[in-house]
Amino acid sequence: MERNGSFGSEDHNHGSSLSVAGVEDIQAGVGQAYIAVSALSNTLGWLGCGGVMIKEGELVDKWSEAKAFAGSKQEGRLMAIRWAMEKTVENNVEDFICLVDDKDLVFKLNNKNAFNCHYDIIVIDIYDFVSRLISCKYVFDCNWVSECVDLAKMALEGKLNAASRDDGALVV
Repeated sequence: MERNGSFGSEDHNHGSSLSVAGVEDIQAGVGQAYIAVSALSNTLGWLGCGGVMIKEGELVDKWSEAKAFAGSKQEGRLMAIRWAMEKTVENNVEDFICLVDDKDLVFKLNNKNAFNCHYDIIVIDIYDFVSRLISCKYVFDCNWVSECVDLAKMALEGKLNAASRDDGALVV
């Protein structure tokens, strides 16, 4: 397949379920793990995070969580990336490729001096975390990340459903 852009976007037809065919097409090494992550925020102050980890063509784990949040879309994505990296390390994986659906963010994460000072706290935390890993690369890929959107939506919906059961009071 022909690649678009400098970070390796490919056209994978995954459908509604997670497909692992084509993982090898994204700069893979034997045994290479991939994580894909998505973040959605709402006006009620919540961030829904969804992520998956794939290794050797197999779905290893999937995650969904809602967190209290106030910030920009990019800050939400950065927080979700950091969260997914923690989940990955919990699976004893310290060498992985992180698939992100934002070319600008991929560029910035791969080039330490590309962020403005507004994001320094989150970014410094990500770089500090990555410095303790064997390897972490960031690659642009919309299709894999789109598989995680449903997980992020489920996290937000679960938080909103719990809030409505508590007579509308949001419980953290």
